Amino acid sequence: MEHFDVLIVEDDFRIADLIAARVDQSETFQTVKKTKTGEETLRYLREASASPAVILLDVYIPDVAGLELLWSLKNSPARDSEIIMITAATETETIREALLAGIFDYIIKPIDFERLDQSLRQIRQKRMFLHERSHMNQQAIDAVVHKESESSAEELPKGIDSYTLKRLKSVFAAETESLSAFTAARYAGVSRPTARRYLEYLAGTGYLEVSSNYGGEPGRPKRLYYKK
Repeated sequence: MEHFDVLIVEDDFRIADLIAARVDQSETFQTVKKTKTGEETLRYLREASASPAVILLDVYIPDVAGLELLWSLKNSPARDSEIIMITAATETETIREALLAGIFDYIIKPIDFERLDQSLRQIRQKRMFLHERSHMNQQAIDAVVHKESESSAEELPKGIDSYTLKRLKSVFAAETESLSAFTAARYAGVSRPTARRYLEYLAGTGYLEVSSNYGGEPGRPKRLYYKK
């Protein structure tokens, strides 16, 4: 399984250790470095053999002012890294500037670790989604950039999140053939049980049609899903 490296930039070592412990619980992400200052962070990135996939960044870093380090990262070897701000800063102007800089997410302290887990999963899905495609249609692009506002989002049942739902929808937007849950899972970069749960939800809402293929094991027809 591919692993994604994570750099944690946090001057409070206790918080950094808590974040690292949570990241390292994942089978996909691993902490490669914890830094406490802007100087240390930029030096590590210059010397590292590869940029981390994810940088978890606090706003309040001792040797830099405001979002100076964030902008420096965007002009460093780590410009392709996904950046998640993890900070106590709640000023609207700070959040606005961070969004303009192109961060992936903004998480306010005290940290909701389930929220962090979700954001990391979305980064994994996004990277796998982009890696598997040379071209995308509009629906696929919308799924990646997550353009829809909260006010326009569907009210979804427990266990169904909007980002993964868009991922599965985008698979069928690009396909004309019917797909099994196994194939849809591979295209979307999710597990087979997850894909089946979302496909059944989409079939229940009428977005997908379902047919049965009896060509497999006797008495166990394979469910195939296709876009109307």
